[in-house]
Amino acid sequence: MARLALALLLLLAAAFAAAQVPKDPERLASMGYVETRVLEAFFSGRGVPRQDRPERARSAVRAFGTKAPVELILDDAVFVPAARTITSRVIADLEGRTAEPAAAPASAERVRIAVVDREQVNKTLIPVHGDAVALRIDKAAKSVGEQFQIDIIIEGAYWVDPVLDITSQVLLMVEGKPVESARLSAIPQIAAKIGCMDSRRVLSDSRPAVAGKDRLEREFTQRDKALQELRDRAGAESEEFRRGVQQFNDDLRRRRSAELNAVVRASNNVIVHMARSERYDFVLQDAVHCAAKLDMTAAVIGRLDK
Repeated sequence: MARLALALLLLLAAAFAAAQVPKDPERLASMGYVETRVLEAFFSGRGVPRQDRPERARSAVRAFGTKAPVELILDDAVFVPAARTITSRVIADLEGRTAEPAAAPASAERVRIAVVDREQVNKTLIPVHGDAVALRIDKAAKSVGEQFQIDIIIEGAYWVDPVLDITSQVLLMVEGKPVESARLSAIPQIAAKIGCMDSRRVLSDSRPAVAGKDRLEREFTQRDKALQELRDRAGAESEEFRRGVQQFNDDLRRRRSAELNAVVRASNNVIVHMARSERYDFVLQDAVHCAAKLDMTAAVIGRLDK
């Protein structure tokens, strides 16, 4: 029964997606960035309760996206220049005004970007295939990107036009069914210089990250040894040992967080410097798929290691 429901869902999704294929595949799409905190502060000033602000902000962005000439709106990026930020335009729309778009510099770069709704994919596939399907989802998204020359695939967005949403196609590929080649080939390009960053590699492979791990190991190896000696002397059920374990764990969490945050701050500084000097429009983090030509991770690690 679950498989029949899934098959029907895939057919409906495919039919909807087919209707969204652009008539002019050579047209350029556009994207912008919204500062979530600024938008939620706008609703705070109008007496909207704190718990309702995130959804009000999302609704405002969706309403703006459906009528503005923008196919993709993000609220998560490592770097975005002011000219690509559209928060003031969304607020103007809420107030019934028309705000002139910022004069974003024309980019000669052309990038094809698509979005996968991870939440929808998980809700559709996990009840049928179990949690292990997560790896198949990532593999399917990367395969779609490589086969159809989609430069970047990200998980979710504040607003995405259906023409850039390839969720239905990833579902089809995970199920071993043919994807719609015309639909995927018709994803429009965006005139922007975009880079991708794999934060997990930075936090595991960069010299500052490795040095931080070494510091933690040196610092807590001796403390762990002392704690084991306390257990042998006072007993595992003793109050003194329990307090020692609690203190050890609290200190380890605090120190690990401090080391990670130091690497994140350093890498963000490197990214912002690179993005400004090399005139990037967006730097995105932890994409599902990123073409090698757009991957900045090795360059960021190289600068951190100097």
